[in-house]
Amino acid sequence: MLATMRGYLNPGNIMRKKTRASRSPTRAHRDMMDKLTATAKLEQLDALPWTMPPLNGNMLEVPNLVPVPWKEGQLFQTKQDPDRTSAPWSVPDFVWSTDPVQQSAKTVCIDLPIRNAVPGRRFAKVISKVLSQEACAAILEDVNVKGFTPTLVSAGCEQKVLQREVVGGCQAQQVNVDSLDLAARLMG
Repeated sequence: MLATMRGYLNPGNIMRKKTRASRSPTRAHRDMMDKLTATAKLEQLDALPWTMPPLNGNMLEVPNLVPVPWKEGQLFQTKQDPDRTSAPWSVPDFVWSTDPVQQSAKTVCIDLPIRNAVPGRRFAKVISKVLSQEACAAILEDVNVKGFTPTLVSAGCEQKVLQREVVGGCQAQQVNVDSLDLAARLMG
């Protein structure tokens, strides 16, 4: 199972007025904006935990962003593992010390309506309380140790590309972990 967690940062809260002539900023413009907003990004990153609700009674940690020398439009082969899925990650202790059956009794499932859905073929559900707040905090702490990298977009044919505009114009960050133990705990 591949678990992906994403945190979104808007670099410097910059608002750009889009006109027909400036729909797609040039690479030079993006590089200039990156340099101008580097300080703002760090200040916003430090302030991010204060904007989030507490988890398990505590403020969230500042996200650990792994520095990468990637450029906008850079193409990666999946076999290069740019998402660092194979990088070490420690499974949180709750995986071994809690009873999933006890937690499943607290789980809540809400069915969402889908227009024109064929019964039994398409569905949407919101499942909450799959994990306790303590378990969520433990996962976030452990993935933060591994660190976040910029989100890449699938380009097909086992390739990924860095395209900020595709992910909402924000500098989206993600952590990928591949853990059979966590998957077994969640799906068990």
